[in-house]
Amino acid sequence: MSYTIRKILVSDIDEFYRLRLEGLEQFSPAFWETPDELTSKGVKSQLERLRAIEDSKDAFIIGAFEEEKLVGICGCRREDGAKGYHRATIWGMYVDSSKQGSGIGGATLDMAIEEAQKLGGLESLFLMVAANNLPALGLYHSRGFRAYGIEPMSLKDKGAFVAEFMMIKKL
Repeated sequence: MSYTIRKILVSDIDEFYRLRLEGLEQFSPAFWETPDELTSKGVKSQLERLRAIEDSKDAFIIGAFEEEKLVGICGCRREDGAKGYHRATIWGMYVDSSKQGSGIGGATLDMAIEEAQKLGGLESLFLMVAANNLPALGLYHSRGFRAYGIEPMSLKDKGAFVAEFMMIKKL
């Protein structure tokens, strides 16, 4: 099946919320937010988040759609302030569990990198990824991200610590 990749809009809130929740439920150790935190804030909080991102010149979320169904997401936000304006962070990358390994993640990340390159003065992209998430590590490495360190005990998920690789891609 073919898919379309584009920026997520406020009008995509229902699909964004659904897929974000799925990611938090399916791959809890990969995300800082828990499913309970997302649902306790509700859809309204995510709607406000999407509105702020859509109105921003320094942030976006890329989505992969099969027809009307969102199957992949990848967020990017530039850092604030004069000393951090040269860098942005990739966040919230997730592909529908039934579509993983199909190339959707790579295509979504590629568009996020392309859009980031359009932000004037941006020199590098950063991200963090669970050290045991080998498919994600392989994807990021294939797109030019390189690990520069590891943060032990970065997250604590259900009583277990998760180490994360810190990665950078120079633009």
